[in-house]
Amino acid sequence: MGWELNDPLTTSYYRFQIPDPTTNRVIVAPFISYAIQRSSAEVQGTFGKGYPIFTHALEPIPVDYHCPPMTPDQMYLIDPDAPFASAVNRVLNDKFPLVLSAAVRRYQYFREEQHAAQLKIANLQEKEMDCLEKAMCELHELERSNLLGRLALYEDEILDALTYDQESAGLYLRASRSFDGVIATSALDGTPSPWRNADKYPISTARARTFTPAYDHAGNPTRGRTFIRKPTDKSAVPLPDRRCSKERNHDEVEAALRETADDIEDRLRRQLDARRPKHPLSAHRKCFKCGRMGHIRSQCYTTRSLKNTRK
Repeated sequence: MGWELNDPLTTSYYRFQIPDPTTNRVIVAPFISYAIQRSSAEVQGTFGKGYPIFTHALEPIPVDYHCPPMTPDQMYLIDPDAPFASAVNRVLNDKFPLVLSAAVRRYQYFREEQHAAQLKIANLQEKEMDCLEKAMCELHELERSNLLGRLALYEDEILDALTYDQESAGLYLRASRSFDGVIATSALDGTPSPWRNADKYPISTARARTFTPAYDHAGNPTRGRTFIRKPTDKSAVPLPDRRCSKERNHDEVEAALRETADDIEDRLRRQLDARRPKHPLSAHRKCFKCGRMGHIRSQCYTTRSLKNTRK
């Protein structure tokens, strides 16, 4: 049961070679059986009842001459989506060998699977773009609410939880230290923290401050002590600095150098004023030794007496 005679004059003939158990020669199996499915097909051959059964994949047997490859137009003849596919399949099943019609059915099956996969991929790509668009919208809202500025307040707790995972801690630090925004007051309060944003907001909009250096009784600027006053004009409150950190650092260095140069210049000017005589020389000063104008007695350059000068 299930076996048929391998007759070369029928469409079910297949040249399946097996060893002859009586002569040990290779012959075509006299009895064959097919197991054909859309995705795979197998053929079995035997010499007869009670003899070994040999199984092989059902594949078309190539011819011994050159066959040109199919062009896209020629491939359309056996395409499963072609409008004439049913007529072509009917001829293949009735007139062609079983191995060729089975091979065509497998080709059509895999092409249908390909089209289904392409459709699924297109649907997934559309879904991917839709999810990406929604995710970017949510990310924009999180940026506007300063999520990273609030999360930076709890860096110690996060690193404490990653104490035994040094690799994850390093990755977290690499991602978190690149944040250069405003740090919030707390997770519940998103306003800028007055203690953590001194370099970004030197003057707070809530309580604006200006710092003026103080001087001691000798006229030297005192370091570490400042006077605090509130600006009277609201327009004097500067806006937040939106420049990059490199430009801010460059401007800060220039401001510090300029302030140091001004301090040195003021100190030298005060020292020069302290060394000058109380009564500087001028053209209106008269020497009481020689009677001439332009110098005083202590710097008189003549040895003549005041009497002879008067004469």
